[in-house]
Amino acid sequence: MISRFLEQQQAICGVLVGDRSTWYLMPKDTDITVLEKLSQLLCPLHDVTDVLASEKQVTLSCLNPVLEHINNEILQDQEEDCALTKQMKAVIREDLLMQLRYTEEMKNVLNISRFGNPRFKGSFAENLDDTVKACSDEAMALASHPDTEDPLASTTQSSVRTSSTTTKKRLSGLLQQITSAKKNRSQASAHEMPSIQERIDSEIKLYVSLPAISADSDPLSWWKAHVEEISMLSKVARKYLCIPATSVPSETVFSASGHILSPHRSRLSTENVNMLTFLHYNMN
Repeated sequence: MISRFLEQQQAICGVLVGDRSTWYLMPKDTDITVLEKLSQLLCPLHDVTDVLASEKQVTLSCLNPVLEHINNEILQDQEEDCALTKQMKAVIREDLLMQLRYTEEMKNVLNISRFGNPRFKGSFAENLDDTVKACSDEAMALASHPDTEDPLASTTQSSVRTSSTTTKKRLSGLLQQITSAKKNRSQASAHEMPSIQERIDSEIKLYVSLPAISADSDPLSWWKAHVEEISMLSKVARKYLCIPATSVPSETVFSASGHILSPHRSRLSTENVNMLTFLHYNMN
């Protein structure tokens, strides 16, 4: 709105000059200077919010990197900033910090979702050890879910069942069975099944060691390709990477335009959608 006014400043002033009764509305030079500084400050913030609102899949894991960029880059005082710009940045920073007073539970959710995104991992973590611990605890909680089945344990049980043979009556057959059982026990003790916690720890180490993907890559596709080797951690990613960062998608679904532009009416033109929305709000 402000940038649009600055673009049409000459035309607006020309209209105001033509009528004496509107001369008092003529913007002064100081007003134009303030609007220019405000537009210069708000345009980057508008771009960020516009990108977040227009994307189809913006998960909670992207929120902290974006906020860090706003605080450390956009709202950071520069040498060329005037006193007014610095004051506006300070007010926006203070208001933003007031809005972002998260509880410990909310911080945990943010940290786990960000760590589970292969684009970031631990790069934006304030305390990586605490984030890894929270992710490990969440993976352990999901592993103890009744719907979760340990594939390694089931494989071992099936192999034991299939390897059992009928007992032979001859002494050689009995001795062969005894020696085979002893050999199997020694091999099982040498290669003990790792505990769930050990598997989670090894998967986290493997996940951290893998290279991070580019910013334009799809994290869900990455997890789909690595679900076999990082199966325990993938459950955490599946739970936390589906949390939206903004309320725009849900608001769109339940808005008047969302009801009008249903999947069965997806071929409606923009003009017809606008007319139907206008009629919806003005029929009564």
